[in-house]
Amino acid sequence: MNGALCYFLIKAHAFMDGNKRTAAMAATLFLDLNGYDLVYPLKIRTDITAFTDVIENAASSHILKDDLIEWFDQHKKATK
Repeated sequence: MNGALCYFLIKAHAFMDGNKRTAAMAATLFLDLNGYDLVYPLKIRTDITAFTDVIENAASSHILKDDLIEWFDQHKKATK
């Protein structure tokens, strides 16, 4: 669900600027409110997190909605 939320917010282009940031924050807030955190690695050589990478790839259509949903499902961890 949160991957789909993120994907559609990225693709909606609802704002002049900040669509990716808004989508990322909304998805992580949704997870937090439902008792989950995201756990993902930092790519040491580029100082870019896997989360940033997947958001950029979704925005540039290098990955599909189902891929983003799967990424979120693989990286969420229950906190409660």
